[in-house]
Amino acid sequence: MLRRDRLERAVSALMNKLETLVAGVREQVVDRIRKGEYEEAQSLVARAQGVESFVNSVRQSYEQLIAGWEEAPTETRQRAPRAARAPRVAARRAAAPRTRRAVRAAARPTRAVVARPAAARRAPAQAAAVSAARERLPRGTATPQSAYRLPILKALADLGGQAPAHQVLSRVFEQMKDSLKPEDLERLPYARNRPRWQTYCRWERNKLLADGLLRRDAPRGQWALSDKGRQFLKQHA
Repeated sequence: MLRRDRLERAVSALMNKLETLVAGVREQVVDRIRKGEYEEAQSLVARAQGVESFVNSVRQSYEQLIAGWEEAPTETRQRAPRAARAPRVAARRAAAPRTRRAVRAAARPTRAVVARPAAARRAPAQAAAVSAARERLPRGTATPQSAYRLPILKALADLGGQAPAHQVLSRVFEQMKDSLKPEDLERLPYARNRPRWQTYCRWERNKLLADGLLRRDAPRGQWALSDKGRQFLKQHA
């Protein structure tokens, strides 16, 4: 029977590796955006979201397993006494003689099989929809990403220099709602089904971080204007 402490160590190690993987992918996203390689950045964002979805499913399954473990009666979790196990162990050994080849085969390390993230197991119809949504739109069809730069900075200035992302996005929409195109309002399956304008706005926020116009030390979920960003806004307002 698998001991609980071993299970906790194994799950903890797996989660740490997956979170490290997600962090690495997000760093690559910022690097691609800084270089202007937006299609590659979109692909990496989708990959990171798939891994995050898998991490959440593993965490939920583990929590359910632990909850069931704690609810089970104590006697069902204890191993049988050694004397009671001895006949069964002897019977198994007699049924499977250990040859040299069998010993060497048992000593070889086995490969861990990790389930693919949900994003990698999409149905064909969904995969086709995502592929079609990722295709580059003709130039001028949608509002360019750079057009969201000043509205983001203005929204933050109006909100006191720092605010939650949803408040900033709401202010940006109020500024740009009369100029947004139908393509800007389309929802993108590979970007958590967000509208295109909101996705472009978040990408531009990453570029603002890279350019030093937003603060990197803002609390999680908050967007914050830097001194350089305030100066930029004064020059271009």
